[in-house]
Amino acid sequence: MATPTMGLARIGAALWRLLTDVRFAVLLITLLALSGLVGMLIRQFPITAADDPARYAAELATMHAAWDSLPAGSFIVDSFDTLGLFSVFSTPWFLLLTAFAGINQWLYVLVGACPASLVMTRLLGLKSTLYPKEATSNGANR
Repeated sequence: MATPTMGLARIGAALWRLLTDVRFAVLLITLLALSGLVGMLIRQFPITAADDPARYAAELATMHAAWDSLPAGSFIVDSFDTLGLFSVFSTPWFLLLTAFAGINQWLYVLVGACPASLVMTRLLGLKSTLYPKEATSNGANR
């Protein structure tokens, strides 16, 4: 019979595997680069516009004035506004993506699999506290 703690343990193990996976790190860094590129190519609203509804409406009206001459300009501006593409670097999805990338990199260093931790292990003699001592080729512990 499965208990609730077994389900939580599976979720925790799956989350650990995800957050220490190099492929997930590459995906996060790629998504960060693409969203940063979007943030550089699309004009961003000033950060103060988020705090002032009148200023935000004025910025949005400026965007509508610039884009509405296109066939789907109004739809594009409304879609970009909904997705937060006029303030990419302060949207919750970008901040969450950045947090996940930071956590992923930190855990990757913690488990001793990144180049920086390998250099620290070899040059400074630091050992991982998460894993037991590595076995040598003859089976004896170091």
